Amino acid sequence: MGKFGASYNFYQRNGFFYVRFRNKYGKFGNDINTKQSNEANALLIITDWLKNGVPAKDGKNSNPVNELLEIRDLLSAIRKVPLTEDDAMAIVTILKERKLINISATKKSVVDTDFIQCMI
Repeated sequence: MGKFGASYNFYQRNGFFYVRFRNKYGKFGNDINTKQSNEANALLIITDWLKNGVPAKDGKNSNPVNELLEIRDLLSAIRKVPLTEDDAMAIVTILKERKLINISATKKSVVDTDFIQCMI
């Protein structure tokens, strides 16, 4: 148990147990389905995830709980925090540098040419 209480919260919904892990700020992340209908089995899964990470959707890799929460916090911040165009460009630049994207468009980019004009 940390400064904010339990590091996770779990509950049953529609016959399955779900877990929400608490981030370093004390807020809970998104619900994750353990795919278990038995409470003891769900707790075993949660314990494994705390130790070894939550499996990625591809089933091949796992994400440590703290990284998973940081990514979700980042995505939540991008959705909610007021951003300027410069902020958006800084985010795009980082993604380009990490070779996660190779193109980008902005509201003021040269690519904003009228589509019809481009086709002529």
